[in-house]
Amino acid sequence: MENNVNAENSENQSLELEIGKEFSSLVELENSISKYENKTMANFTKFNSRTIEGARKKGLKRHINPILEYAALNYRCVTGLRPQQSSFRSNCPVVLTVRPNDCGDKLVIKSFISEHNHICSKAMCDHYPRKRRLDTDSRIMESKLVTMKVNKKILQNDLMKIHNKIVTLKDIHNLVT
Repeated sequence: MENNVNAENSENQSLELEIGKEFSSLVELENSISKYENKTMANFTKFNSRTIEGARKKGLKRHINPILEYAALNYRCVTGLRPQQSSFRSNCPVVLTVRPNDCGDKLVIKSFISEHNHICSKAMCDHYPRKRRLDTDSRIMESKLVTMKVNKKILQNDLMKIHNKIVTLKDIHNLVT
């Protein structure tokens, strides 16, 4: 019974993002990517994308539903970006390519390279800047505390307890600027 449940979970995980899967809107695609990120402890970002308007300027003639927003859209694992940057650098080959279908009414996954060349763990995932980000209200309150010269180490510990997120001293320093 347990093996059957595990097989079903891994099957559902792979079905969320597979070649040929269609999405009726960008929001639906991003929700599916977010679920996949949470399950696999990966972190994707948009890169090398083109809006419908930008594609029309380059000569796109066919109809694409404006709800889709993009004529070409690529997602990449964040560890595959910015080779000059010292953190999160491993030139990960994971790429998700999304294009509108032939009718122009849905987004379709055209290709998906899903094998990472690095470890995808909860600990690594929690340290990504996007996962560490605080909500707007918290940032405003914390920046006021920082300007009042509150001890940053104590503030860091409090933020980590309140928000249950990793918070670095650099994040606190960046609240001021």
